[in-house]
Amino acid sequence: MTLKYSICIPKIEKNITTNLIKETFNNHNMGKIKDVAIIRCNYNYNKAFINYNEWYDNEKSNKVKELLDNGENIKIIYDEHSGWFWKCYAARQ
Repeated sequence: MTLKYSICIPKIEKNITTNLIKETFNNHNMGKIKDVAIIRCNYNYNKAFINYNEWYDNEKSNKVKELLDNGENIKIIYDEHSGWFWKCYAARQ
């Protein structure tokens, strides 16, 4: 178990809410989310940070953390009907 990990979604649509982000990430069971912060970037897009109090020690979450820590991104599908996804990165500390 790793404590305090953060993921960044550098580009989200303006209509995306913290509740949708939290629900989507909770469905992946990677950890216990502390909070979700949405930052206004411009008129068309925002940026989001998913901050975890606890990062779970399971196969999926360990693989995700390994990819992110190596500078790679992951894609999290948030709308299964359309296939829309967020490109996610490790948040820079």
